Amino acid sequence: MRPDFGVFEWVLEARGHLSLLGLVSDKSASVVERIRQTVGLAGASEDAIRLLADRNWRPHIVGGIAMVFDTEPERLVPGAWEAVDLGSWVAPQLVACLGFADPRFPEGVRSRIEAVETSAPSPKVVASLIAACEAYPSLRRSVTSLPELVGVQELLRDDIDNSGRIAHDWRERFVRLCESSGAPPAPRW
Repeated sequence: MRPDFGVFEWVLEARGHLSLLGLVSDKSASVVERIRQTVGLAGASEDAIRLLADRNWRPHIVGGIAMVFDTEPERLVPGAWEAVDLGSWVAPQLVACLGFADPRFPEGVRSRIEAVETSAPSPKVVASLIAACEAYPSLRRSVTSLPELVGVQELLRDDIDNSGRIAHDWRERFVRLCESSGAPPAPRW
């Protein structure tokens, strides 16, 4: 039995999560806007926490977008990072969302980059973190020594999905969609 995602259940029932993958569908803007509106409903934060805690990528992408628009995203950030750390299929999109929502985003990225040699991150996660650093000038220094770390080049070669490009392009499309609706996201850090 699938968990109940409360006020966000409509996204999954209508298969709106599919339009969020690349943000290139005709439905993408309306689904993002409706998620933004849904975030203001009673119980939305708790429901978004459940989305991010699920083992499936489909709720993750909805929860990540909800996190960006939540007035108290700090409650959702740990669940988003956990999904990233566990190698969620939508890790590139979640890292992009965390770049807007996590007030401690630079620390979160740096700690994961520094742990590359001792942890076993997925190629998708490493490529997404590098793309996040490149998107923000203040984080670019974090990746200058990354290629020298043991195993990083191998991980990047193993990223068959080109996750860094996915993270970069998704972030840019998300910003454009939000700007067109008059609600541009800005990093909270």
